[in-house]
Amino acid sequence: MLVIEYQFSDPDGAMFIYDGGDTAILFHDWDNTLRFRDLPPKTREALKAVGEIRVVETVDDAIIRDYPVRVRMVSNVKSFII
Repeated sequence: MLVIEYQFSDPDGAMFIYDGGDTAILFHDWDNTLRFRDLPPKTREALKAVGEIRVVETVDDAIIRDYPVRVRMVSNVKSFII
């Protein structure tokens, strides 16, 4: 499960892009992408083993939205960063 701050746009084709390293990208929609750096080793291993994660968006302690997101394994996630 990935808990993030509420995103003002609805997820549209949301995808978690990952290559097994210390960086990942959450593509939320065409206008909103979040980058995660320095992922711990246990998180890396867990991400390699799943095809989907659950994203939870919150404001303060309230859950505003939650949804499943496909994990897409790629050869180099940093090539997706502009």
